[in-house]
Amino acid sequence: MTKAKEDAEKFAEEDKKRRELVESKNKLEQLTYQMENLLEENKDKLPD
Repeated sequence: MTKAKEDAEKFAEEDKKRRELVESKNKLEQLTYQMENLLEENKDKLPD
């Protein structure tokens, strides 16, 4: 039982790190999309 518990704890930490990485990537992609849309919507207001 001890080995199984150790493995579960080890993988839980790895899963947490992977989940945080995926969440960060998703946030970055969302911000990039929003910025691209903002620039496109306001391109006539920006200097050349």
